[in-house]
Amino acid sequence: MTATTGATRSAHPERHLEKMDSLSFTPWRVTAEHAPLGNIMRARKEVYRRSSIERHKLNQQPRTEPRSADEVLGPAR
Repeated sequence: MTATTGATRSAHPERHLEKMDSLSFTPWRVTAEHAPLGNIMRARKEVYRRSSIERHKLNQQPRTEPRSADEVLGPAR
């Protein structure tokens, strides 16, 4: 048994694997009221950034951040 959602982005998710693989996770891509706080989080932000830069260099991928999920997955159906 699998769960489904009302909106699917593509019948061929493998088309998006390369795009998704090149993305970087960052907890700072949020509105100001949800931004991480404190000295440890400020240090962590730089660690995430440098890790992303090195991973993209090693994988020979451009380091770009999408403005929305639609840029990566296409519009919801």
